[in-house]
Amino acid sequence: MQSDQVSPPDHPSARVAVVVRTKDRPQFLGRALANIDQQTFTDYHVVVVNDAGDPEPVDAVLAQAPAGIQRRTTVLHRSTSTGMEAAANAGLLASDSEFCCIHDDDLWEPEFLARTVGFLDAHPETEMVVVRIQIRFEEEVEGTFVETGRKDFWTHLPTITIQELVWVNRMVPIGVLYRRRLHEEVGLYNEALPVVGDWDFNLRVAARHPIGIVDERLALWCQRPSASGASANSINAPLMHAKYDMEVRAAAIRDEISRGGSLGPYLFGAFLAAELVEHGERARAEMARHFDDLRQDITRQIDARFDQLTGDLHSRMDELERYVANRTNPLYLVKRGFAMIFRGGPPPEK
Repeated sequence: MQSDQVSPPDHPSARVAVVVRTKDRPQFLGRALANIDQQTFTDYHVVVVNDAGDPEPVDAVLAQAPAGIQRRTTVLHRSTSTGMEAAANAGLLASDSEFCCIHDDDLWEPEFLARTVGFLDAHPETEMVVVRIQIRFEEEVEGTFVETGRKDFWTHLPTITIQELVWVNRMVPIGVLYRRRLHEEVGLYNEALPVVGDWDFNLRVAARHPIGIVDERLALWCQRPSASGASANSINAPLMHAKYDMEVRAAAIRDEISRGGSLGPYLFGAFLAAELVEHGERARAEMARHFDDLRQDITRQIDARFDQLTGDLHSRMDELERYVANRTNPLYLVKRGFAMIFRGGPPPEK
C-alpha cells in the first residue's frame, strides 16, 4: 500500500479539477499556481500531486501562494513515484469535479477555463475540447527561466480528428479540458507509459467522440531545450518518445487481432509504406541526377562567359600596352616637343 497523504482532507467542491504534477520544481510550481490564480473562471479545485519529491518546498510554495488559490488547493504527497500518468490518475481520483484538466507547469491565458467550460456547456454532446496552443521556449537567466520565443503548435488545423491523432499527437494537456465521465468510458491514463500517456488517452477518446476546438490561442506549452535535471522536459527525450509511440501502436494492433481482426490490413499498410519509401528514394535519386546535370550546365555557361570576359580583357590590355609603348617612344617625344615649340601645340593624336 502506498501511504499517500492528502492535505487538506476536505477540499471544496468545484466544476473543474486542475491537476498539477510536480517533483522538486518549486519555482515552476509557484508559477503554475500564480497562473491558475489569474483565471477569470474561478469554480475550480487544484490538486497538486507531489510525485515523491521533497514535501517541504511544496508546502512552502503553497503557503506563499495567494489566499484564493490556497483555499482551492489540495496537496497530495506521494511516497513512491510510479510515473507521471500514475500521478495524473492520483490527482483525478482525489477530486470529484464535472470537468478535468492537467496543468503541470505550463501556462494558460486568463480566459482559458472560461472559454473551454463555456464551450462544453454550450455543446453537451461534446466530451473534450482543445484550444489553440503555442510553444513557449524558455532559458535560464540568473536563476529564473525567461521566455525566448514562441511557435504555433498545429494551429493551422481546422480541428483535431482521429485521423490526425493516429499520425502524431496534435494536442498536449495544457490545452485540453474534458468531462470526467470520459474516464468511466475509456479508462484512466495508462500508468505503464512513462511518456505519451496523454496521446494514448486522446486516441481512446477520439476513437469514440469528436473533439471540439476553441479557435483562440489560450495555452502555452513551456519547453526548455537547454535545461537538465528537474527543470528539463520529457519532450527532450526523443528516443523514449519514439519507443513508447511504437508501444502504443503495437498494443492497438494486438488488441484488434485478439478481437478477431486480421494481420492483413497491417501487412498491406506496411507494403504500401515500403512502396512509398522506395518511390521516395527513386525520386530522390532522380532529383540528384537532375541537379548534377543542372550544375554541370551552369558550370559550362559560367566557364564560357568567363573565357569571353577574359578574352575581352586581354584584348583591351593589349591595346593599352600598345598605347603606352607608343607614347613612350623617343621619336614620338621628339615630334611632340617640336610641335609644342614651333607650332604652338601638340601634334594631333592618332
